Amino acid sequence: MLKHCIDPDYITKALAEVREAVDELESIVSRPIEEVLKARELRYAMRFCIILIVESLADVAQHVLTRCFSEAPSSYIDAFVKLERVGLLSSSVVKELVSLARLRNLIIHRYWVVDDARIYREARDRGVEIVREAMDLLRRALDD
Repeated sequence: MLKHCIDPDYITKALAEVREAVDELESIVSRPIEEVLKARELRYAMRFCIILIVESLADVAQHVLTRCFSEAPSSYIDAFVKLERVGLLSSSVVKELVSLARLRNLIIHRYWVVDDARIYREARDRGVEIVREAMDLLRRALDD
């Protein structure tokens, strides 16, 4: 349905970035929380993975929305909400992606109040899974 309006190379590269960041985040949260919280490089890597995941998924969203639906999202959150509106993502996935985008904003704009333990727990408990689910939904929608 959407193959005719997207640049498949662009989408493939952006989703590969997401996949790589998710794999790295999953590797980090597979370690004990105490180890991650003690190691500055792991905490910063975890934060960067969140940023990269949100920005790359939002790039995909903006690309699809602009080219296929003549929609111009005003923010990362708006991009995810509009993907639900056009039927590409479920409301439950969008709710989680919106939460992830807010976390990204907190990391970027107010890094001194970032709770690394919270990031760790959310990524381990559902974050990695929801991003993989979003990628699968997008891939299926764009391949049809």
